[in-house]
This record gives sequence, structure tokens and C-alpha cells, in this order.
Amino acid sequence: MEILPSSQEDGFYMRTVSTPIEPDSLNWTLAGLQSAGALPPVEVIELIDDIRIIFPLIDNSLAGVVPESEREMLEGIDVRWTPPRGPQSGPEVVVRQNMRSEEGWSAATDVASRAAEVEGLAFRYVAGRQEFRMLTSSCDGRVDQSSNDEELFDAVLANGAEVLMRAGRVPACLSSSVG
Repeated sequence: MEILPSSQEDGFYMRTVSTPIEPDSLNWTLAGLQSAGALPPVEVIELIDDIRIIFPLIDNSLAGVVPESEREMLEGIDVRWTPPRGPQSGPEVVVRQNMRSEEGWSAATDVASRAAEVEGLAFRYVAGRQEFRMLTSSCDGRVDQSSNDEELFDAVLANGAEVLMRAGRVPACLSSSVG
């Protein structure tokens, strides 16, 4: 391990650790992004850069410092880049608010419209106890949906997002958490 003065000349120090690490075992936590294994492709990074002006990014540097119950109260955008573990899991953009508001709903549907441009990236809006979810890729098998999901999907379509047909494949679909 090496400890050096920060190159910013701000009175802080920089620590460098050199150790063999398996790339798939890395977890990345950055503002607005949590990633397991490899970092997402450049189009997802560009998406984060685009949507951060619509809604603030969640500060993931608090992971492990602030209790999970308090982290769930943080408002903002978080992109979770994780491998799929089933038909309703995998990479997603999450917009979290403590309570739904017109301004928040408008911003959330703008973010969902932009997220719909990235194949395979789901979208979820959590507003207090309400949850709205949309998948942006083809669906294999049955996916349950709620009226909240239909409301989100209709709002995204009204924004002009092209999410229905992808290269002649099955339409993108709605989903909801299945307990």
C-alpha cells in the first residue's frame, strides 16, 4: 500500500493498493451507479450523464456508512447494473422519491423515456409506497403488471418514447414486482 499527498493540494491523502483482483468480483459504487462486476457499456454511462440534469443522482458513497433504512430515504436516480437473475431482474434505472409529486412524476417519466432508448435496461419509479415499473426489452414468458405500471407506460408513450417494437421483436412490456 502506498499513501501519497492528494494531487489536488487540498490537505487530503490518496491511498493506492495493489492486489490481484478478479474483475467479476469488483463492485462499483459511484454517484448514480452501482455495478457488480464489469462497468456498464458507454451508452449507459452517457445515459447517466444525460439524466442527471433531469433528476439528481443518489450519492452511493454512503453505502456501508449510512444504515440501509436511511439510504432508502434518499431521493434521486440510481442505475443498478447487475446481471439478470430472472425475468424481472437485472440492469435498471431507479428514480426514488419519498412521496409522489407532479414535478417528480414529470421528471420520472422524462428519465423513463430516455432509459427506454437502452435495450435491456428496466425502469422503476418509487414514490413513497407506490412503485411503477417498465421493462424496455422483449419479454419471454408472462410478466405481471399493475395499473401503476400501465400509467407509467402510457406517460412514457405520451412523451414520444419509442419502446414498443425493437427490430421486429415482441413489444416491450410492463412489469410489476411479484411477491
